[in-house]
Amino acid sequence: IPTGRSPQQTSRPLASDVTTRGDWRVGIGAIVEKSWDVMFVQLSLGAQLPFGFVREDLQQTQRFGWNIQSLLTTGIEFVPQWVFALSLRFLWEDMLHQGTFPVANTEKMDMGVGVALSWSFDAHWSLILSVDTGLFFSGWGKNHPGGIVSTLNIRYGYF
Repeated sequence: IPTGRSPQQTSRPLASDVTTRGDWRVGIGAIVEKSWDVMFVQLSLGAQLPFGFVREDLQQTQRFGWNIQSLLTTGIEFVPQWVFALSLRFLWEDMLHQGTFPVANTEKMDMGVGVALSWSFDAHWSLILSVDTGLFFSGWGKNHPGGIVSTLNIRYGYF
């Protein structure tokens, strides 16, 4: 659902007020997980098909390409209540279309790795620290900015 401000609606330097791509999408995905005692492996797969929208600055229909995403994560509870996890991710997106024509060299590819540390300080609450980065090797990414992202999350699980 397009919420927020798209890149074409930006008004601030460096587009710091952009919060969305500005399109509607339909997606499907699945998660499969296997655990053994204190270890787990999880595979997430997904695909999205975006719908076209009219770019006000061009007065033309634009549609982002369909994409596939995957995430493979493995982790271990190395001491009670503490879990360490490693992940590999992959994203591929087809070419952008302006009107009915594809725009050459606009497909995207992104591959990355991440690490996470989780502490379950209560039966329902966890604190999660994670760091994720792209793989900065020639040919392992295309049309996607590189960067290192770190997050600190608190999670409540009802089960």
